[in-house]
Amino acid sequence: MGTALDVRVKRAGKVYRDGEILSGVVVITSKDTVQHQGISLTMEGSVNLQLSAKNVGVFEAFCSAAKPIQIINSTIEMVKPGKLPSGKTEIPFEFPLQMKGNKVLYETYHGVFVNIQYTLRCDMRRSLLAKDLTKTCEFIVHSLSQKGKLLPSPVDFTITPETLQNVKERASLPKFLIRGHLNSTNCVITQPLTGELVVESAEAAVRSIELQLVRVETCALSFAPCAVTHFYPSCTATIPVLSLHFGSCSTASGCAEGYARDATEIQNIQIADGDVCRGLPVPIHMVFPRLFTCPTLETTNFKVEFEVNIVVVLQDDHLITENFPLKLCRM
Repeated sequence: MGTALDVRVKRAGKVYRDGEILSGVVVITSKDTVQHQGISLTMEGSVNLQLSAKNVGVFEAFCSAAKPIQIINSTIEMVKPGKLPSGKTEIPFEFPLQMKGNKVLYETYHGVFVNIQYTLRCDMRRSLLAKDLTKTCEFIVHSLSQKGKLLPSPVDFTITPETLQNVKERASLPKFLIRGHLNSTNCVITQPLTGELVVESAEAAVRSIELQLVRVETCALSFAPCAVTHFYPSCTATIPVLSLHFGSCSTASGCAEGYARDATEIQNIQIADGDVCRGLPVPIHMVFPRLFTCPTLETTNFKVEFEVNIVVVLQDDHLITENFPLKLCRM
């Protein structure tokens, strides 16, 4: 058995907020005495932006991934050069999780083109004949709760062949009438998205009804932290064959002036299987997954937004989609 290095935080859930103290222990385990040149602990937080090769090309996308935006970086020297005894040694630590000035800690978020991550990295430096040891531990940051009361924003919807967009031969479509509502598109991230859907009539049999949660990530093509930029609606769109769309433009891939915008699926939940009874209310219920969602975020360099698609698949392979932009917040 060689020398083992580990970093442990006190909270089992590893969740912290701005202004709290991040505490834990560094554990060194070895069967022999350990000679070292110092042990340090670094707290890092960064935003990694990755442009889609569909928008800017493979080479530009590869190069841009190497430019993270630093949120926080702090290092403490835990142990000066010397020796550690054999067995198990625990070294406690405390880090104030506090930003200076008007800076804010963005919430932890694991996306496709935007990734916000916070880590603790312990480094044990050793002599030239022994390899340095490094151990990294991720912890999770939640944004501060929003003050005030969240106003609900219920939305009613009706889908018929006449309401669909981007349809070439509307007369050949089967007749259908689908009604429903979402209780609110302003959502608390810790509470489920709820609503109801009713298939009033449909000439073709229904194969499936699904809820699709989508992340819409927008990255600045220039990542200069001080750049003053403005957001413009996307100029291109990719829409399903049968698509009903509400609210702002939702594109599978788009590139506005100075920005690259991509929409990707987070999760897909089937809420009905087979040809549902006509007039029967189908409940809509979706829990927002941890880490893969965060409060809706807009900064100078990037944006993270969310949408939900209600997808009805008919037996003849017609795909009916209704899109709703969501605003997520933490209360």
